[in-house]
Amino acid sequence: MFSRRADHARRAYREFVEEGRDGEHQREYGKGSEGDSRILGDTIFIDKVLGQKQERLKRPVTVEEIVSHVCRRFSLREELLSGSGKDRSLSKVRAIAAWLVLESDHLTLAELSNRVRRDPSTLSTAAKLLEQEAQRDTDLNRLMNKIREDLFEIQISKA
Repeated sequence: MFSRRADHARRAYREFVEEGRDGEHQREYGKGSEGDSRILGDTIFIDKVLGQKQERLKRPVTVEEIVSHVCRRFSLREELLSGSGKDRSLSKVRAIAAWLVLESDHLTLAELSNRVRRDPSTLSTAAKLLEQEAQRDTDLNRLMNKIREDLFEIQISKA
């Protein structure tokens, strides 16, 4: 901390930045922290920035984990999702998996498509229709939020 007074801290920080402007590249300022590479700072600072420890501990979920999670939730064998046929209950489970993939910031429907042997556009349409249905059906909305929360807990526990 540069100073307890905001005006002094700002001035000191500005001077600090200006002094370092002409210096060489310093690796420790370009890679982020050990706990969370997105942010420079210690654990306490990261917790303040993110607002909660759980966010810092979250790791990316995989398509396999999503498929496994929704199948467990609906007591289905995973291979049923990639089987042939147009069973509506299986379509709903695939739609939920597609919705979870779209909710992630790093997965693609192409990955899910390969896993469940369905066209990505079909999965996309199913996820969008599911979202629309959830806006009208509070029970479905609650179910989808619960599934997402449970998946979030899995991300944290395996981080």
